[in-house]
Amino acid sequence: CNLTVTAATVGAACAALVAPMPGQSSEAASTRALYNQSQELEGLQRVFDGIDKNNDKKVDVDEMHDTIRRLGYKCSKKEVADMMWEVDEDADGALEWSEFKLMYQRVRADKSGWEPRKLFTMIEFMMHDKDGSGTIDADECTQILYRRYSPAEGDAKVKEPRKLFT
Repeated sequence: CNLTVTAATVGAACAALVAPMPGQSSEAASTRALYNQSQELEGLQRVFDGIDKNNDKKVDVDEMHDTIRRLGYKCSKKEVADMMWEVDEDADGALEWSEFKLMYQRVRADKSGWEPRKLFTMIEFMMHDKDGSGTIDADECTQILYRRYSPAEGDAKVKEPRKLFT
């Protein structure tokens, strides 16, 4: 699967969501961090439920493959199976919610670069592509900015996009 460019862009924007704001009180930073964590968990659950088409509380290779293809990416079932195998803790060929969440949290916390990232990249993209269009549109990008910054600061960032990723 070729997700590199889109994933890098989304990853750079999303990594900033947990960074402390300059001049922000520790209480305000803590409140923002808790809010962002709850929003992230809700988004992760929404993606899991959206992929689990047969509602068996597991995501199997066919469901993941169909979802990736629906988003416009071309991956073989073997590639999808390999992505899932890397994080399938109990080796049953499917990901339960606990494995899905663990994969996401482990990669988010990984500083070494050793955690498998292909599935994580797709899931993180889907969390921000709320309408399932296969793209991150201006409204979805604005939501990311508003979570990171206040609405006024987010609007200022949009007006000066070169400074967004510096």
